[in-house]
Amino acid sequence: SLLSTNYGKESVHAIKRGLLWQQRDKLFSRWKERYFILTRDYLHCFRRASGSDRISEMGQFLFKVKLIDVERIEWENKKTYSTVALILGRDGKIYLRAADGLEDWFELLEECMLTSKERRRALRCSQDGRPRENNNITTTLDEWLAARQKIRIYLIGINK
Repeated sequence: SLLSTNYGKESVHAIKRGLLWQQRDKLFSRWKERYFILTRDYLHCFRRASGSDRISEMGQFLFKVKLIDVERIEWENKKTYSTVALILGRDGKIYLRAADGLEDWFELLEECMLTSKERRRALRCSQDGRPRENNNITTTLDEWLAARQKIRIYLIGINK
């Protein structure tokens, strides 16, 4: 696992951080250099810090992407560069590129996304291993069938 060396126990620990070029798949969207921090459940995006008195490359917070909301992550080869595309469903895509190290970002993003989704699935499972939603549906269905059976027995008793 790529996460084994720098994977924190809490979701606030940074797995990877650094400057990437980012673009949305919107009309008139341009490439912008941003500072990103990848944690086990989120990809945080910050403005690149400016000025000579800056402490780091990280500036003002812009947005974060919840990794369980990412449908998939794709590697795309363009004519002169490669990009990583985060497919967000209705929210479109976020493209990322870098002069070097993009492969690391791609692999870590993909692994964090998959493990985040797996943790979510594990949390939704109950003691017997069935997802909670199905248990609720099954319980409701069982209650309905039991009530229906009682009504049926009652009606049979009346008609005798």
